[in-house]
Amino acid sequence: MNWPIVFLVIGAALALIVMTIVTGVAIFKGRSLLSRWAERNHYRLVQSDVRYWDRGPFLWTTSALQLVYRVTLQDSQGNSRTAWLALWRLAAWSFLAQSPGAVGRLTPNI
Repeated sequence: MNWPIVFLVIGAALALIVMTIVTGVAIFKGRSLLSRWAERNHYRLVQSDVRYWDRGPFLWTTSALQLVYRVTLQDSQGNSRTAWLALWRLAAWSFLAQSPGAVGRLTPNI
C-alpha cells in the first residue's frame, strides 16, 4: 500500500470538512451581525445574500475569507434600499464596511 497517498487523501478530506464547518459558522455569525447592525441603525433587514464571486465594490478589497453581502434594507418610512456590506473578522473585533453611497450615509455601528 502506498502510505503517502493514503495520508494525503485523508488530510485533504479532513481539510475539506474543517473548511466547510468554518464557512458555515462564519455565514451564521455574519447574518447575526448584519441583523444587529440593521437594528442599531434603525433598519429592517429584508434580505441578505452572501456573495462569493460577484463582490460588487469590494471585489478588489476583500480576501476569499471575508464575507460580502448584498442586502435589502427597509427604513422606518418603508423605503427599501439595497447595499453591499463587507464583514471583516479580526480576532475579537468585527468590522462592517459599506459601499460608498449605496444606502445614503449609514454609519456602520456594530
